[in-house]
Amino acid sequence: MASWMTLEEARSMLGVRSQTIYAYVSRGQINVIPDPDGSRRSLYRGEDVLNLAKRKQRGRKWEALATSTLFGGEPSIPTAISTFVDGRLYYRGRDAVALAHGASFEEVARLLWNAEACLHFPSKQRGLPFIRPELSRAFLMLAAAAASGHSTHGRTVKVLHEEAAGLIGSLAGALGALAGADMPLHVRIARGWGQSDAVAELLRRAMVLLADHE
Repeated sequence: MASWMTLEEARSMLGVRSQTIYAYVSRGQINVIPDPDGSRRSLYRGEDVLNLAKRKQRGRKWEALATSTLFGGEPSIPTAISTFVDGRLYYRGRDAVALAHGASFEEVARLLWNAEACLHFPSKQRGLPFIRPELSRAFLMLAAAAASGHSTHGRTVKVLHEEAAGLIGSLAGALGALAGADMPLHVRIARGWGQSDAVAELLRRAMVLLADHE
C-alpha cells in the first residue's frame, strides 16, 4: 500500500463521502499533506486510512468495542441493568414503557439499583449561594458534592444507595423541587415549579423513561 493516497483512494477504501474524510482529518484521525502534483489537492496518510478501515470492519459488536476501549475506542460495558429488544427498552427485564404507565421514579430506581428497601430522595441544600432554581445552581451543587465526596471502596451497598439517593434529591432541589421526602419526587418537582398534578404525571412518566438509557 502506498504511504500516501488520494482523496478518491481514501474514499474507496473506507466507503465514505468526501465530507467524512474531511471530518476524519479535522479530528486528527487522518494525517494530510499537500499533493506535490497539484496545489489544490491533498494526499492522505495510507496507514491512518487503513487503521480506520480495520475499525469499521470490526463493527459495533460489544466484544470488539470493549477491547478497543483500552486503546481509545468507544466505551462498551456489558450490563444486566438495561437492554433494547426489538426497539423496546427494558430495565432488568421489565418493559420501561409499561413501567411508565404507573411506576414511580422511586420504584424504578429501586429496580435499577437492585435495592432491598424503598428509596427516597431528600433535598438538602447546604452552603450554596442563593441562585434561582436553574442549571447553574445544579452545577454548583454537583461541584460541591464532587469536592467533598469519598471513595466508594469498602463501603456497603446500602450506604452507597443512601448517598446516591441524597445526591439525586439535592440535584432535584437545585432545580426547584420542594424539600423533604414525604412526597414522590415528581410531585415535589411539579409543585416546586408551581405546576398542576397533570404536569406532575407527565414528569413521572418522563423520569421513568429516562431513568436509564445507555
